[in-house]
This record gives sequence, C-alpha cells and structure tokens, in this order.
Amino acid sequence: MATINFQYRGKSETGNITIRLKHSTSIDYRISSNIVSQKKFWFKTTGKHRKLDELSYLSGEAKNHKTYLEKIESAILSNFKTDFNKGVPISNKWFKRTIDEVANILSTKVQIESAQVLIQKEKEKKNKEEKEIVDKNLIVSAIERVISVEYFDNKNQVKIYKQLLNKITSYQNHKNKRFKINCVTQNFVDEFSAYLMKDLEHQISTTRKHCKSLIHAVKYQKNAFPDVVQLSSAVSDIKYRKQSKSEKRKARTEIVVILNFDELEKIYKIEVPEHLLNTKKIILFGCEFGVRVSDYDKLTKENIKRKGEMEYLSFYNQKTGVDVVIPFNDRIKKYISCFGLPRTNYNKTDDVIINREIKEVCKLAGINEMVQARKSQSVEINGNKVRRAISMKYPKYDVISTHSLRRSFATNYYNILSLFEIRQITGHTNDAQLIEYINQDKDRTEILETMLSKMNAFEKANKPQLNVIKNTSSQN
Repeated sequence: MATINFQYRGKSETGNITIRLKHSTSIDYRISSNIVSQKKFWFKTTGKHRKLDELSYLSGEAKNHKTYLEKIESAILSNFKTDFNKGVPISNKWFKRTIDEVANILSTKVQIESAQVLIQKEKEKKNKEEKEIVDKNLIVSAIERVISVEYFDNKNQVKIYKQLLNKITSYQNHKNKRFKINCVTQNFVDEFSAYLMKDLEHQISTTRKHCKSLIHAVKYQKNAFPDVVQLSSAVSDIKYRKQSKSEKRKARTEIVVILNFDELEKIYKIEVPEHLLNTKKIILFGCEFGVRVSDYDKLTKENIKRKGEMEYLSFYNQKTGVDVVIPFNDRIKKYISCFGLPRTNYNKTDDVIINREIKEVCKLAGINEMVQARKSQSVEINGNKVRRAISMKYPKYDVISTHSLRRSFATNYYNILSLFEIRQITGHTNDAQLIEYINQDKDRTEILETMLSKMNAFEKANKPQLNVIKNTSSQN
C-alpha cells in the first residue's frame, strides 16, 4: 500500500517541504517540492518531527496548512493508483511531475491567496453547519419554528407561542443561560413553572398552558430534524402542576360572568347612541343565539331558513366542523322586529372595539352589580410594567365581554333546555364540558330522589312486623 509523508528538512524558519512516496521495497522517492511551509509547524519542543495529523493540535494557520497538504496527499495517491494499475512506470521523474500537477506550484502571490481564500471558505462553511446544528437544538429555535411553520396561518396559536417565546427569553435572562432542547426534563418544567408563578405571578392555568406549549414545540422540532436535535427520552412522561378542586371552582366562578334575562331586558329597553346600536344588537342576539364572535358574520338573511311556520338560523361552524341550527324564539323575533339583524362585516380589530362598547352599553343599562371577577390590569413585576388578570370585585358592566354572551345563553337556558339541546348550539362534546363551561354542579336531584325511594322501600320491606297480643286475665 502506497504512503505519503511530509518532512521539513531545512534549517530556516520558512522553507520548502519534502514529500516522500513509498510503496513496497521498489518504490521509495523523496522530492523537495515547491510547497512552502514553516519550521514551527513540524518540530516539537523536544526536537522530534511531527506527523501531519499532529498539526491539528496547533494554531488555525497550522490547521489550514494541514488541510491543504491532505488534499495534496489524496491527489498524489489517487494518481499513483490509477497509473500503477495501468502499468505506467512510477519513477522519481513521475513523482516530481505529479507533485507539480496536484500542487499547482503555488508559487505566485495570487495563487497562494486564492488557496487561502478557499481554505477559509471551507472553514466558514463548516462553522456555519456547526452553528446551524447548535441553533436547531435551542428551545427558542423550536418555538420560533412552530410560529413560522406550523401555525403561521393561525393568529390565536401564533399569539400563544409568541407569549411562550417571551417567557422563555425572560427565563434565560433570569438564569443567564441559553437552554437547549435536551434540557427540557421534569426538573426543568418544575423550575420553569415556579418561575412563572413566583417571579412573573402567573396563574396555574397560564403556567400549564405555557408548559404544554413548550413540550409540543420541542417535540415538533425533534420530528423535523430527527438526526440533529437531541431530546430527552423522558419528555413524554413530564407532568404539570395541577389545580386543586377549590382553585378550579374559584377560577371558574371568576370567569363565568353572564347577563341574565332581567339584565338583557334592561339592555333591550335602554336607548343608546347610534355608534353603540350594533353592539347592543350583538349583546341581545349573542345571548340568544349563543354564537362565537367569529360567527357574527353568519347572522345573515341567507342563513335564515323556514320549515312550515318555524324559522331558524342554519350555518356551518368552521371551528367545530358541524352544522349549527338555532330556532327563532319569540324573543329573537322581537329583536329582529325592533332592530333588524346585526351587521356582518367585521375586521381583525373589531373584537377589541366590540368588547369596549359592550361595557359602555351595559353601563348605560345600569348593569352595575359588584361581582368577583378577573380583569386584565397593568401591574409592575420585577420593575417591568406587565398585564395580569387581577381577581377582585368589579362593577359587572366592567367585566362583561364577548365571551360572556355564549356563556349567558348556555347558563340562562340551563334549566329550560336539555344539556343535549344546548350542546347542539355551543358545540361541547359532552355534558361534563358544558356544565364546567357554565360553572354549574351537575343536578343530582333525580339521583337523590331515586336513592331516597329505594332506601325507603328497603326500610319498609324489612321493617319487623309487630303482632299485637291480646291481654287475657287468667281465672283460677
């Protein structure tokens, strides 16, 4: 097997390198080439000559020189193999000519500079590839990819993951560390949760949301780059802090702020300025139809159907993927007769405007009962102004929003329609979801009555029978 060795034989600090070709005992040639090298690359402090591989332990300049010589070595051996197998005589002259060809006799300044540029480009390419691998293994990169690739057309999800990105960035600044994807373990999630709740004063529900989004992001990144991204094998077993039943009940009570029938009647009767008329209609119709804000554009004449004497609204709900049908009761007919249908053209910012105007309408109608609720307010945390949902007593008009309208429908008709009938409009998949949505405990009256009947029947069936024994007097 042919081998190539490089030797520095001069006494000067800079000189030509000698190249040796050896194959069996018949081929052994040394040529002083025109390739310039430096003495410091080749000798250890002990005076022993280094091998080519050992240049990688030195400076960047030595490493670049090593890379260049490896290409020379590879090219000479390739030419040797080709010519040797063809029967071309391998002589000292052949060896010199081959070196001149593969080394391109880099004697001019332009040639040397060109070679250095090529080496530098290859080095930069390698560094870039290594940097890309590092970047793909960062948590922030995983979150950014979810935003830009998976949910680029879903503004709600984009908002959620942008919030998560801000929290992770804040946590990294807090820890003064960039976290990699393989850092995401149970311990990491526990510490991140503690940071969100203690330092940023988030609720458990918000903390759980961010942690679940984080796990999804790192898994999504791993699926995209399975051979590059390193992910902890225990990710699938990670658990999140749970709300206690009392915490859940308290949170639900604060979230479910509704308008009852009496309050809706007040809104119906109150006169409002022209710019609030459409919002007034949205409140009244929203509490009767139970539709989402995203479905306001479905309240059109084209979606009103008739069957005999009955009129009803029918449309396809894109979010739930089902056809929704809502009958026109007398109250809806009254609203249409008085006000007509709400307008149906809304832009992206209208939900903010509607939420503000709903509060104005309710205030005009005197919906001012003090209720326990959560409201987003500006607070200072760690010296920064942020918004947090603050739990306290508020005038009811101040915490009514578009979310209240569907809840009002479901709550107001809870004891009028069956749960199955309400779910046909709200889209909940089961009764338990609906009951939690409106903050109601399941009605156990029927169960209690059945239990009582069975218990009394058992008592009656097993009650000891008392036989009355007639007293008789004995006569002697």
